Amino acid sequence: MFVFNRIQSFLDAYWLYLVLPLTYFFVARMLGFDGVYGQDAYEYMRFSESLKSFITTGTNPGAFNWPIGYPLAVSTLDFIINNTFISGQLVSILALTGIGIVSQKFIELLHPNNERTSKLYVVVFVLASPYLMRFALTAMSETLCSFFIILTFYYFYLASKKANLNYLTGVFLFAGLSIMTRNAAVVIVFIPCLVAGIYLLKKPNIGLGILCLLIFGIIISPTFFGETSQFFGDNANFSDLFRVKNFFTLSSSGSHGYYTVTLPNIIYCFYAFIHPLYIFPGVTFIIIMVYKKIKAPKVLLLSLLLYSIFIGSIFFQNKRFLVLEIALVSVIYFPAFQLLINRKFKKLVHRYWLILLLLSTNLSFGIYTSAKSYNFQQFDKYISQKMIPYQNNKLYTFWIDVALKGRGLSFDYVNLWEKEITAFETGSFVLFNVKKFSYQWQDHAVMKNWNFLKANYELELVNELKNGWQLMKIRSPKSSL
Repeated sequence: MFVFNRIQSFLDAYWLYLVLPLTYFFVARMLGFDGVYGQDAYEYMRFSESLKSFITTGTNPGAFNWPIGYPLAVSTLDFIINNTFISGQLVSILALTGIGIVSQKFIELLHPNNERTSKLYVVVFVLASPYLMRFALTAMSETLCSFFIILTFYYFYLASKKANLNYLTGVFLFAGLSIMTRNAAVVIVFIPCLVAGIYLLKKPNIGLGILCLLIFGIIISPTFFGETSQFFGDNANFSDLFRVKNFFTLSSSGSHGYYTVTLPNIIYCFYAFIHPLYIFPGVTFIIIMVYKKIKAPKVLLLSLLLYSIFIGSIFFQNKRFLVLEIALVSVIYFPAFQLLINRKFKKLVHRYWLILLLLSTNLSFGIYTSAKSYNFQQFDKYISQKMIPYQNNKLYTFWIDVALKGRGLSFDYVNLWEKEITAFETGSFVLFNVKKFSYQWQDHAVMKNWNFLKANYELELVNELKNGWQLMKIRSPKSSL
């Protein structure tokens, strides 16, 4: 009876935080979207399956270039679900529910006696945040990491508000889990961990300090040992990644090929504060906070600014990187929203119309940006279906090979990115997209291999596919070879 009553109390308090994300999930599944597309998601699913095999049989899971937190969560849930793709998507969906719950508790901790307003606010600006919605539907690590990050800050401020250092164990626990989900999270959680450490030094508690260090050290230890020990992946080049000029340049070149952007990183790195696909209307909230001199929690704000600077120093732009900030930015903006509705929307009916308008806007933005993920995945499925008849042959390709492997197609894959090839095997197939790769990879092995192949071998067009992709068969060397 006690357990039942606890479950009932949870559902009464947070039912919408569970229902809305699950609605996203079921609608996506009905539309045939399984959350796996591009490259990263397939790699997460591959390693999740390897971890599950390791747990059950002891088989070495092999190398993995990213933290193991997310695939470990997926493989654990998969013992119940027994479908890796569904488990991957569900981990992200359930993490979104967790983000909603902790966001509300965090806001109420900082701004007491605002339960009804905070609930509505979290539904509109956290659960319905366009990018949080999009990545909660994908089999990737963003929402799970965001969940651990907001828990880190919640426990930090809980320790401060309650004047109880024991809560600092939660800081180090969830900071470690966030880093083991996405390594870049170390930048966001650095300041609360540093300040928590200073608290422990000022008020010596050897037992608590050792416990916090043990918790943190044990959790992050896989980062530094074994085949998953590369902290920023196997292609990290710090002199290439982190440069001041990256804040202002619109183009760059290196191991990533040629890369161009529309707006410089100095603007892009603050998208989580201002871009409508992260939080709408963020600019309005900033104006209110500046005009009314509303102060943001210092540690929280400094952590977000530090992370934004870190992201801006990386040469390329990926909107996924900024998803980790959305819930925290929403916590900062709450008093601006509260002031807005108290001053401009005093009648209850007007407030509900405002909430409905904002919720509809965010959901519309969410559908718009999620449609991009859906289209990417549908293309992966299309290519995979077209390639089924040609299996069990050698296939030279680039980029799309990860999707083909993830969808279970059997080829002897040769990735044109890895090295320059001096001899191609006749009778093999080539799946390539000249238009897609010709600019970015013009001085890289990708295009060098393609140009060498085209110049020295007879190619037969087997299938003209969508979006510029072509399947060709290598017939024979040209006479000049």
